[in-house]
Amino acid sequence: MPVTRATRNQAARLVASCLLLACAASVWGAHQVEPRTLYSPIVNKPFKVVTIPRRRGNDKLGVGGAPNMGTDIDGCRHTTGMSEYDHFVVTDPYSYFSALAEEWGANGHFIKRLPGDVKSWLLSKDGFNDEWVTDKSRLYKREAKRARLQGQPFPPLEDWVIPQNSIPLEKRYRYALMCYRRRNFPSAFQAKLALSGAWALRARLNRPLMHSQLKAGILEVDNYVQKHIVDGEAFDLDKWLKVYRGIFNRSGLTDEAYFVAGLTLMGLELRKGDLSRCEAVITEMERHFADENDHLTIRGLLRARRRLILKEYVGFLDLAATHFVQAIRAEAFARPRLPEILFAVAECYRRAGQGQRAMNWYLALTQMEETQPQVRSRLREQGKFPSVEAPYAMLVAWRAQNQMTMLNE
Repeated sequence: MPVTRATRNQAARLVASCLLLACAASVWGAHQVEPRTLYSPIVNKPFKVVTIPRRRGNDKLGVGGAPNMGTDIDGCRHTTGMSEYDHFVVTDPYSYFSALAEEWGANGHFIKRLPGDVKSWLLSKDGFNDEWVTDKSRLYKREAKRARLQGQPFPPLEDWVIPQNSIPLEKRYRYALMCYRRRNFPSAFQAKLALSGAWALRARLNRPLMHSQLKAGILEVDNYVQKHIVDGEAFDLDKWLKVYRGIFNRSGLTDEAYFVAGLTLMGLELRKGDLSRCEAVITEMERHFADENDHLTIRGLLRARRRLILKEYVGFLDLAATHFVQAIRAEAFARPRLPEILFAVAECYRRAGQGQRAMNWYLALTQMEETQPQVRSRLREQGKFPSVEAPYAMLVAWRAQNQMTMLNE
């Protein structure tokens, strides 16, 4: 399916409608979403998961053919449908052991044999056992109650398996990182996985929040943004940031519309990489909904967003930067890859709100000989830009210099 004017316009309309639930039905194409039965490498019992293929960087469409919503400057990709990052990691519901989905073979069994000390750790108090027991009991009671209300049969606790989608995305990535550290995987691997965890949350925070109380608010916000839609226009982050900042700050919005606009703006600020602006939006929304007797649901949702962004998301970025730096010191990357790795470190620090650290890494990148500092300097003096055929290291350094300018401003 080629990217046409119609699909680009659809993408714009979906953003204008606060990323409404328009693509929910389209993302389950059988050729792209694969329901699988996997087996626990700890207790050898089966469980159900959904996996999706990794998308190549030059793919024009996202999972299920949803319109592409662009790629952030650090490489995080966005679609209006299912995010590719949602199913990279699988968590064993019998033990909370977690690993990349690709570590399970075609027959559903884990490809590598886990060392005995890893299994012992998982099932001990030092591993995830206590949390697994607590979670299973809590989730079972919730699902059993729902089944009773619907008049449906429900299995006993010992036969019930925690569904994969009941394990929060951030927990799956966090457990995977702990397991890979226990399995002594190198820092370079752990850095990439932690960055994928940050990308997974950023993509999740830029998709619509499904809640029945928000429908009227979505329609209200949509009325304000329709005039900004340009037929055939591709997604433009800076444009939609400006639009939603204007909507969020206007007077006269209903509480529902204010909340919808704020959530959308929050996600877009994360894509831009300005953590302070994102936190300011959360704080302003908390102030707006501070009445103790009203907005209990909204206040709960805001608390969850604050925790997810400032603890989980920033935590993944910090961990990615730490492991990248360790891998650089261990000379784990070939010299030709260093420019993009230095850029990744700088972006992690910038997006985690550590501007000065980010500046130091951007600067180190721009001073590397292979990035051709003198050539870049002449181009800027002449008001020109590198051609698309320019060396990759030079293009990465050009982006880094642009980021430095933005930070200074």
